[in-house]
Amino acid sequence: MNSDSDKAAAILGQHYPQVDSRHPRDYFGEVGSARDALCYAWLYWPDVVEYMGALFVLLERGQEQFVRGRLEPIRSRGGRLSGPQWSDLVRSFNTFEVSSLFRLWPAGAYGDVVECLAPILRETWEQRLRSAYPERRIEVSVVDDDPALEVAIQVNQELPDVEWGKAATDVG
Repeated sequence: MNSDSDKAAAILGQHYPQVDSRHPRDYFGEVGSARDALCYAWLYWPDVVEYMGALFVLLERGQEQFVRGRLEPIRSRGGRLSGPQWSDLVRSFNTFEVSSLFRLWPAGAYGDVVECLAPILRETWEQRLRSAYPERRIEVSVVDDDPALEVAIQVNQELPDVEWGKAATDVG
């Protein structure tokens, strides 16, 4: 086993002592259900929307409308954002604190779980984005050195020139 698997198995073993295993793959069949797995499918392989030339990861109800609601006034007023401003704005919508994705645990309560989960999400999200948008340059990273954030996943992308006159949408 590798160290990530060892770490995950140790964490799962603490939370599910009834499972006699030293490998994380043995836990989902013992303590989870197909219904649980279905709930998490979109966490590991999220919906993505392209809007105004940028990709946005959609993880929560109403998120697409929120993004559109914040960006549409800029476009409709004929506003322009320079490359760095536009990149920073897009990145702000694509930065997710891992602990805040879950409502059933208090923030900061499971730091070791979040630290173990974040690299797994990073890898699956990167593959999701690359498979849906192979022509785009996308990097998904774990942010754990920003004092303003807990452990977070961040989607960075090389943005094409913004076509401010139109707002194309494509759910990948």
